Amino acid sequence: TEISFIRSQKKNAQLVFRNYIYNKKLTQANGQTTWRCADVLKLRCKAVVITRDGHFIDARRQHNHESHASRIGQRQLYKVEQELEEYIEICTSNPKISQYLGSSNIIVTAKDGKDCKLFLPAAEATEIEMQALVDAAEEELDEEERHAEERIRDRQRVGRWRTEEAKHRSLLKSEHP
Repeated sequence: TEISFIRSQKKNAQLVFRNYIYNKKLTQANGQTTWRCADVLKLRCKAVVITRDGHFIDARRQHNHESHASRIGQRQLYKVEQELEEYIEICTSNPKISQYLGSSNIIVTAKDGKDCKLFLPAAEATEIEMQALVDAAEEELDEEERHAEERIRDRQRVGRWRTEEAKHRSLLKSEHP
């Protein structure tokens, strides 16, 4: 019996069986995994699939809703759950990279308005794309280092100013007791 896998929005593996999506509930020491329908909470669907070491064992209980065919759509299906782990994750706040990501077919999940997460199948990462991302990330690090150095210099200036100010106050006190 044919099973495949997709990645959820949160980048977790999901099992696809007969146009329904299942989330992993439990994997036992013997390699048996229980997968529950993705609509277990929303629709209280009780459908379950059992696999062992990536192979279909059993499907239990009927779904109480339509199939997930529209949610599955044209998404990439994987034969083995482990294939989903071969993703590269890059975080950035660099506007150049963000602009690149916006113009590409790469999935981007905004984290807090600044950072972006890039999930890219390793097989689809061309050398040129990856070099561009590496170069931009290095530029970002260089800029962060410059900002850190500027902050240190600013603190040193403030420290010198405070020292001079304290000396000046001390001098004034000694001249006008």
